[in-house]
Amino acid sequence: MKKGNKAGTSDYGPQQLTPFAWVLIVLVALSALLVPVLLSLDTSIVARYSLTKYHVGQLCDEDVYAPATFEFVDEAKTKEALENAQKAILPTFSYSLNQTLKATSRMETFENYWATGTTSEASQRIELWLSDEGIVDARQIVARFASLSAEDRKNLLVAARETMQNLLSHGVCDDEDLDEIRQEGYQSFVIQDLPGASQKRTLATIDYMASIRNLEKNLTDWLETYTFSISGYHIVLLEDTLQLFMLPNIYYDRNTTTLERQKAKDSTAPIYITINKGDKILEKDKVITESQIDLLEKVASHRGTYTILEIIGMAVYVVLVTSSGIMVFLMFIPHAPRRYQYLNFALVALLISQVGSYFIFRYTKQLPFDLSGAQLPYLFPPIFIALITGKKRYGVGVAFLCAAYPLLLPDSTIMTFFTYMTNCLICVFFFQHTDRKVENIYHWMYACIACIFVQVSLSLVQRSATLENVIPVIAALMANITITDLLVSLLVSICESVFNLPTESRLNELAYHRSPLLEKLQVQAIGTYNHSENVAKLAYETASAIGANALLARVGGLYHDIGKMDYPEYFVENQGEGNKQNALKPSLSVAIIKSHVKIGVDKGRQGGLPLEVIDIISEHHGNDVIAFFYHKAQTQAKEANNGGNLVSETDYRYDAPLPDSREAALVMICDSVEAASHTIKQPNVSQLSKLCHNIIMQKIEHGQLKMSHLSMNDLELIKTTLVKNLVGMNHHRIEYPKEKQAASYPEPKPVVEEPAESTSEDGDND
Repeated sequence: MKKGNKAGTSDYGPQQLTPFAWVLIVLVALSALLVPVLLSLDTSIVARYSLTKYHVGQLCDEDVYAPATFEFVDEAKTKEALENAQKAILPTFSYSLNQTLKATSRMETFENYWATGTTSEASQRIELWLSDEGIVDARQIVARFASLSAEDRKNLLVAARETMQNLLSHGVCDDEDLDEIRQEGYQSFVIQDLPGASQKRTLATIDYMASIRNLEKNLTDWLETYTFSISGYHIVLLEDTLQLFMLPNIYYDRNTTTLERQKAKDSTAPIYITINKGDKILEKDKVITESQIDLLEKVASHRGTYTILEIIGMAVYVVLVTSSGIMVFLMFIPHAPRRYQYLNFALVALLISQVGSYFIFRYTKQLPFDLSGAQLPYLFPPIFIALITGKKRYGVGVAFLCAAYPLLLPDSTIMTFFTYMTNCLICVFFFQHTDRKVENIYHWMYACIACIFVQVSLSLVQRSATLENVIPVIAALMANITITDLLVSLLVSICESVFNLPTESRLNELAYHRSPLLEKLQVQAIGTYNHSENVAKLAYETASAIGANALLARVGGLYHDIGKMDYPEYFVENQGEGNKQNALKPSLSVAIIKSHVKIGVDKGRQGGLPLEVIDIISEHHGNDVIAFFYHKAQTQAKEANNGGNLVSETDYRYDAPLPDSREAALVMICDSVEAASHTIKQPNVSQLSKLCHNIIMQKIEHGQLKMSHLSMNDLELIKTTLVKNLVGMNHHRIEYPKEKQAASYPEPKPVVEEPAESTSEDGDND
């Protein structure tokens, strides 16, 4: 058999994604997208029907309950809250340094003009300057200053300059700005970046804030310092002078005020009204009010339809989750020949789960209590896949999809994912094949306790757990686990029979229960049967040591030589004193030996063995050379041809594929080691260790393990485990290496018999 014709390969099912698999993927993705959409439509059906049936003022003839828990925005209260948040932001005024410097400069220029020249000249220069600046001296300020004595004018100018500086340091507002904010209903405002203030933002009130129009209100306290040096007439002149040259240096910053009010509006959360599932919307024999009709409209519109963007987002989510889930699942089983068949099983289980979720969710949402999704069949796919494949990690890969899809269901949160994922992992861990029924009960009980703990604790995290809703959730979860366990047990039994799957229960049956093939082998070839039993034990122990499928390795060891039962006398383990191979030509002997592989494959198929076991039968010799008969044929050819051409090595090789699984490689190694171990007389640990090492290295040199996925660390563990078990299986007294004795008592050297070259060939008398 060539590698391309590996036994059973075509019977494994698809070796790549077939059109059927693509159809399943599309159906799973569509179901994950359509189920939440259809369920969201269902939640509004009752409310829509009630809207068409009832109107305000009508007497209700039935009780109408909320079909689901949801919340909606109270638009009136939200609008009021937004308005209040904006009103709470006071108008913002900003300090203008430019205006401050300009007003100060005008006063200083006016003062400087009076300091030079005569009074008449100064008056003329000032009037000309005022004209250039566009300042209208309506109150004859210049003439009134000219009429003062030089001393009074000087004092008054100093007082005017100091008073202006004082006013500007506290801020002078524009009267129009103050009128504007007063009309808006504000009596106070905020000044930002005012020099000399202790804070960046200073609170001010309109009544106590200086403006051009009411300067005199803010001068009373200040001008008391000038009472003894300035007469009352001069005080009026001072006020008029300030009004002439004063400029507002605090202005209403409308942009900043608008921005801050918008921030306050954006930071104000909407006010929601929560409607719990089972809340009574309409009451029988009661008059329907307008508020009840409004509530019905809210319920009817609640997620009744999805927008295009929402559907696109959900579709992208489903595609990403589905594709990543499938990739992870296939990465978990990169070398398994049934990987695509297992993928099909997973897709079918997911599709069943999605359809079941729709109907269960739809008919349980009418209950007056919330089950928090505990009733949905999300546990079925991961448990089914874990048991059908015999690998928990495959179930973990499917659990990701089972936890991710329900996030689209109504009322789901991110905690839904963690709850579902954790419960799936718990059930995958606890549920496994057992021979004792009482252990299945224990597994069910442990899974229920752990899942209930997770469900309740995560509900407490969300603050949604109360005594009223915890009890129904616990009951629903226990029912879910129980029904899932029974359903999975039934389906696994059906699938392993229909698809001839190597499940744990099937392998356990083949490994520990007598089958017709083994009974026939024991009757017809007792030596081969005993050899197979030993190989099975060694394969099981070595597989357990490196983490391979120990049950599969044991079954492969038991059945690997069933092809010898047709001609048992031609194999050394079944022979007595005579050897029929001695009378045959080497080429004929090789043909008989090679035939036991093909015969074993045929018998395995007829006996209904799983294809993985048949592959081990096919691969347990690989394409190695049958060395004994090859050398014998070479010797005969040399003698017959007096040193002529030698025989072809290809004719003396097994015509079978190389082991491409760890289990098949283990059976190959254990087969050779077990056969060779019988050739050692009085074996000890050192001899057995050397024997195992030589055989493993020989397999490596001949290229028999290059497709087995065994690492060097695996091979070292295999050798150690083989030696340990061979010591226990050997019937001779084992000589263990002794510790060094004193010099006066030299240790005797053990006698080591090298096994014959033929012993590496599975004891096939080669």
